[in-house]
Amino acid sequence: MKINLKYLVLGLLCGLTLVPAQGQRRNVVWMQGLGENSTVWNVYRNLFDAERCINGRIQNANTDDGINTFANAFTITLAGNMGAAQANSPQNIAVGHSMGGVVARSIDQGGVGLNFGGIVTVGSPNNGADIVNSEQAGDVEDVLEDGCNQLARGPASQLPLILTIVVNGWLRQDLCNQLATDVVPQVLEDNTGLISQSANELAVGSPEMVTLNNNITNTPKISIVGNENGPIHWRMASSFLTANQDDQVLVDVANGFRGVYNFFYGYNLSLGIVNSIFGFLNPINWFSAALHLYRAHEWKQGRDWLDRSEDLWNGLINCHRFETISVTSDVHECDEYLESGDYLDWEYCMDACDYHPDDCYSTVTTTEEIFVRRPSDGLFCDDRQTVNGLAPNNVLEARGVNHNEETNTTFLQTDQGNDEMERLFNLIWDRTDIFGTPLASTGC
Repeated sequence: MKINLKYLVLGLLCGLTLVPAQGQRRNVVWMQGLGENSTVWNVYRNLFDAERCINGRIQNANTDDGINTFANAFTITLAGNMGAAQANSPQNIAVGHSMGGVVARSIDQGGVGLNFGGIVTVGSPNNGADIVNSEQAGDVEDVLEDGCNQLARGPASQLPLILTIVVNGWLRQDLCNQLATDVVPQVLEDNTGLISQSANELAVGSPEMVTLNNNITNTPKISIVGNENGPIHWRMASSFLTANQDDQVLVDVANGFRGVYNFFYGYNLSLGIVNSIFGFLNPINWFSAALHLYRAHEWKQGRDWLDRSEDLWNGLINCHRFETISVTSDVHECDEYLESGDYLDWEYCMDACDYHPDDCYSTVTTTEEIFVRRPSDGLFCDDRQTVNGLAPNNVLEARGVNHNEETNTTFLQTDQGNDEMERLFNLIWDRTDIFGTPLASTGC
């Protein structure tokens, strides 16, 4: 009887080793950002549940009422669903998009109810969201109102003169002001959460962000940093409107509008010049010339606003920087006389150089400051997305990926025409540290 019992126990143990245990599949908690819901990560949650030894966990929570409120609601509900043993496993990994990455770090600092062995922040404002500061200062509304006014000037100028005066003098200003101060803020509040308690706490320099970054834990962290191609604002908006299927739509629309504005600018400028010439024959043409030159000027304002709109957006998200560059050039020794207006000495110098030309040039190196765009995902700069103090190998660049696309690049709208986020996550799962997670095909 004892021999049979021993073999029975051995048989049961062997049988258990052939069945993938639930505990051997690590929990990956996929956390949504501000204004998103728990399904935002479904593409990669489902993909890696199938391909890796992963149990993807999601949980709905209100994202608008502040970082700690989001963190507490998320933790209590998810930990309750997982059970204490699973919730406190040191093998748990958090993946947070946008505000979700900040909330994951907040949960990690709290250390109660939900434990993370590693955190991956994806396009997260780890050092604050400058766009919130710009919204609070009224800069977003100012840029939008200015854009509305500049774009309306050309079309309004083509109206009959009396209507042009009325539209430009009252209607345009009033409509653009209402658009910027009433309509757009409501859209932002309803669709993005940009105007909310959570957004206020994500602002650069807020008490919540200062506390978060003054108490960075030792939990291993990786920051995935989105780096979209220009024009970043049109690409990000295109991805938002098309659910990440096409980031080129509004780029083409903006280019089409620019073509229209440039055509009417050139058309009216040409008529203005022609009528100015004919004005010497018939003075009434000077009136026509003035009208067309005015219209050309108005169309040019709209065209120029479209040209600088990306720079304006980069200003709102604070993604400009000055870089110092070295410029080396050959300088002719006689040029100093031209600059001082001493033409006689310049002639003497040039005559002397005819005999010794090599002696008349010197190499000069100067430094210049140039204004350049910082890499960004269209919403946050690269330095804002990176957790402070990370080693370079823990900062991964998502190439050609904007903020909306960071949760789904399966439509291949990236630099290499690939699923860039899948590539980056596989790099993470293939690591040999805490993030390393085996393929399901090798056995879980």
